[in-house]
Amino acid sequence: MASLPTREEDLPKNWPPPPPESQIEIPKTKTGQIWMALRMISLQDFYHLGEMPCVRQAFLIGIGSGVGIMAVRMMKTSAFWAANWGAGAFAVTSSGSFLLCQNRLANEKRTMNMIKEKYPHRNVRTAKQRAEEARRQAEGGGAAEGSESGSGTTSS
Repeated sequence: MASLPTREEDLPKNWPPPPPESQIEIPKTKTGQIWMALRMISLQDFYHLGEMPCVRQAFLIGIGSGVGIMAVRMMKTSAFWAANWGAGAFAVTSSGSFLLCQNRLANEKRTMNMIKEKYPHRNVRTAKQRAEEARRQAEGGGAAEGSESGSGTTSS
């Protein structure tokens, strides 16, 4: 039988294993919560950043405004100050654009849910089901008529 490690040097580097997510203790201070949130970010999150809704659009708007402000400021001040203004413009406009886009998506989702609740008969899925039922009834009711008329018209 294998013996348990007796010294801390013999333990694996990731020992003790992290608790399941349901047992993670949330820090009481704001600083502790921020550090916990920052530790949850991985490098893989940045690989799929452009696939998130509104991120690509916000970055493009931010880049455009940052370059524009930097070019205008470069005419009157040094490159250092122009770069600072460009970075600030990028941060402000991309953040604002992202928040506005997220707000627009939330409003659109809220409106769609309201329409679904208010007009359930206009739901595409139920409309397709009703059309399918109507087609079945037409085929079922008209099957006898269709077979009689179909036998006379078939002349191959």
